[in-house]
Amino acid sequence: MNPNHSHERQCAHYTLDANPEAIIIGTPLDGSKNPTNTLLGDSLEDVTGVITQAFGFYRILPLSGLKVTESKSPALPPATKLISKNTCRALTIGSYNVENLAPNSTHLPTIASEIVNYLKSPPLVFVQEIQDDNGPTNDAVVSANLTLSTLSSAISAIAPSQSYAWTTIDPVDDTNGGQPGGNIRTAYLYNPSVLRLRKPNPGDSVTANEVLPGPSLKYNPGLIDPLNPAWTASRKPLVAEWETVDGKGHFFTVNVHFQSKGGSSSIEGDARPPVNGGVAERTAQAHVTATFIAQILAANPKAAVIAAGDFNEFTFAPPLKTFLSVSGLRDADAVAGIPETERYTYLFDSSSQQLDHQFVSKGVQDVDLEHVHINTWTTVEKQASDHDPTVLKVGVCTK
Repeated sequence: MNPNHSHERQCAHYTLDANPEAIIIGTPLDGSKNPTNTLLGDSLEDVTGVITQAFGFYRILPLSGLKVTESKSPALPPATKLISKNTCRALTIGSYNVENLAPNSTHLPTIASEIVNYLKSPPLVFVQEIQDDNGPTNDAVVSANLTLSTLSSAISAIAPSQSYAWTTIDPVDDTNGGQPGGNIRTAYLYNPSVLRLRKPNPGDSVTANEVLPGPSLKYNPGLIDPLNPAWTASRKPLVAEWETVDGKGHFFTVNVHFQSKGGSSSIEGDARPPVNGGVAERTAQAHVTATFIAQILAANPKAAVIAAGDFNEFTFAPPLKTFLSVSGLRDADAVAGIPETERYTYLFDSSSQQLDHQFVSKGVQDVDLEHVHINTWTTVEKQASDHDPTVLKVGVCTK
């Protein structure tokens, strides 16, 4: 629990000090209990207690249990205001880490509902952590067609006018990390009445995609250098080339889920400086991905390129500094003028953090963006995912 929650359901985005100002509240000294249902945005009575240090953090042991004085309304954020016009001038693109989604996942109906009701059915959705067709059962199954078809059907059951096709590349069994047996991967949901893969020619799990003159992709969709050692036990970026059905829009996408931050230390613990677990792996992954994007932009500096997903990193850390400098892309949050206090998609150790990002080339027009805080504003028990989704609205016209 964190008494420093903002009164505006916002939590400060600290780009230099990783938010050491957050104070954890421990067990009351009088034997009472703290409430277990506090939320981001709650206001508390003044806290009096003893400062101590445990488990790598400073914390206050209050004299008695905390009392919430005010909870903000509404309980959940409103739906996105960014609505697709389904033309090259105004397309919305969603991005969502759906947390180990399998065909029988209990949170699958909620994810479907959120895509319809909170993201307003973007014609293209980047999804991460799609599991194979039998989820964490650890066998030779790697296909995710049942997972994706079940999600698509659940969306259509809520909104019969919405029909999503999907595309992904199955991984080699047990090489993508994540929950054992789950074979998580990135995928795209797309509305075929609005978008289509340009000259579809899917790659496979071990063949590296290439940028051809034009530019165009040798494999559409395909993976970026899947045998590179940067991807050991991690997801390989899924790159695709799209066009609007009316033929007036053309763009490239890169869907990423970089190495996790497992092995990181707390900011106030013994490790000095704190350990950013997996930073070397993410830096290598960022360089491989960015180099591929740079090849597209070298062939056509005006190409529309969108890279999005779970980067598992902050924009001020070396992996994303490398990614931006090598790729030539821009942070969509900055381009859209999103306040720093709204740039969060994840809660960890009482801090609001942004692990999910959207980056765009200069060829992407009229950039707007919203992080939809449907999971950071609620209790852990009610979360459909541990990440918030994001909606990006862009123009990708070429004619």
